[in-house]
Amino acid sequence: QLILDRNPNFFIEGRPYLDRILISSSRNSATQVLGLDRGELHYYPFAFLPDNDLKRLAKNESITVATEGHEALGPIAYLELNLRNDLFKDVRVRQAIAYAIDSEVMSSLLGLGYEPAISMVHNGSPYYNGATNAYAADLTKAAALLDEAGLKVGGDGVRFSFALDMPTYAPERQAIISEFIKQELRKIGIEVVLRKSPDFGAWVKRVAGWEHDATISGIWGYSDPVIGIHRLFVCENIRNVIWSNTQGYCNETVDEVLATAGTSMDTSIRLAGYKRFQEIIADELPLIPLVTAPTTTVHRASVKNVPIHGWGALSPWDEIYLEE
Repeated sequence: QLILDRNPNFFIEGRPYLDRILISSSRNSATQVLGLDRGELHYYPFAFLPDNDLKRLAKNESITVATEGHEALGPIAYLELNLRNDLFKDVRVRQAIAYAIDSEVMSSLLGLGYEPAISMVHNGSPYYNGATNAYAADLTKAAALLDEAGLKVGGDGVRFSFALDMPTYAPERQAIISEFIKQELRKIGIEVVLRKSPDFGAWVKRVAGWEHDATISGIWGYSDPVIGIHRLFVCENIRNVIWSNTQGYCNETVDEVLATAGTSMDTSIRLAGYKRFQEIIADELPLIPLVTAPTTTVHRASVKNVPIHGWGALSPWDEIYLEE
């Protein structure tokens, strides 16, 4: 447990309003839900709780469940294919996989606040380009692309198979996404073998070591693509570090576009550059965007001035107070 006591010399007179904040940590979602129900836990930002629990908590008049806010963080979940794999070097295979995964259905299965991701730039960003190829679900088009790539259906109904490494964080969400991808790709003759790591470190080691066929991952793109997006796509960031360019994508044109957009102080140049960037990666699909993930906030109704906006819980807490 972390205890934060009020600073009597805070630079704004009269703040913070709270005398003390107790921050507790638990990996047991049942314990967290019970604490909220009983009023023992007042404020739970970044609430990675099962959808059924969130829906049940939302029915409690003493509890607020908010899926808006934190848009400046730009959270997106995506499918990463290791481009060193001969199968995934062919853009038609990557496009076929994108067409086969119905992100609308995936979003509905994941629950409150999830939306299909059209781009690797979050739809709440001023640099978002929603006009890029959205790869609306189309199994016929997906199958045709695989046929064109020479990956015919075998006698067992399978074209090829690959292993999908499941992250260990937010396990309920990862299980839904992984199982859904497996089922969807089976419809076009791709066999997906789900592989679970014993712990987070093992998953990181496999992906950062480029030993994976594919994995599900997620990023915070943040309010400026320079911070959260460039690192996934520039050639110089192909390195053995998690949440870098571990898929092994390199396109000098993309590097040039990102360098220009990222260093310019002219908003029109930046907007045009990131629009072009999104058009290129929509065609080449070095990563396949899946869903925009909500950053859910749960709090008791007695907690006032909860920061539910662009930066959410990463904002100052000096105006939060507890109603008697």
